[in-house]
Amino acid sequence: MTARRALKTLETLGRARDFELSERRREAAVAADRLQRTIAMIGQLRDALREEGEVLTGEPAMMRVYAAFAADARRRITALVAMQKQLEADVDRADELVREAFESLKQVEQAADARRQEIALEDARKEQAAADDMATARALRPSA
Repeated sequence: MTARRALKTLETLGRARDFELSERRREAAVAADRLQRTIAMIGQLRDALREEGEVLTGEPAMMRVYAAFAADARRRITALVAMQKQLEADVDRADELVREAFESLKQVEQAADARRQEIALEDARKEQAAADDMATARALRPSA
């Protein structure tokens, strides 16, 4: 395989790795957004519990309604907190995948850069050899 063909292969692989990195970043952003929304929902439920508790007037009917609301809100908060822990693990996994994809892309880019340097050196050697041949031919020509 020639150096130029190998470079073309590396460039194609680099585009594929760049696409993979973009996808991993998108997935990580989605996971982070899901976590943020869950945290916000937990905060909203806690605020609603506090606010509803402050407006109670002591009426028995209101106390029963609030008790049912508070029990449901606490149940939902507990479920969301459990979900939050799982989402945090998902975010950590997604960030790790982004890091791995980035490292993979950088390896391909470094290999492509090395190949470009090899091609440039080979081209420079060929040009120098051609210039040397022309100089030798001129030197060997009889002078008029």
